[in-house]
Amino acid sequence: MKPEEEMIKPVLEAALKLFQNQEKANHWLNKPIPLLGGLPPLEYCTDLERQREVLDLIERFEHGMLS
Repeated sequence: MKPEEEMIKPVLEAALKLFQNQEKANHWLNKPIPLLGGLPPLEYCTDLERQREVLDLIERFEHGMLS
């Protein structure tokens, strides 16, 4: 597995768990997100710190903690 694939694999899995639908997860992962500097989550995940930020954002969605 390539390093960039390893970086996004947990994000892909978390998004699929959140949305329960591959199409919806893919849409969100490729959509610009203001909280990520206007970048889509898959583009934002360039290192472990940014990966953690995306995973934290998904977790906040899961728990309804976005405001």
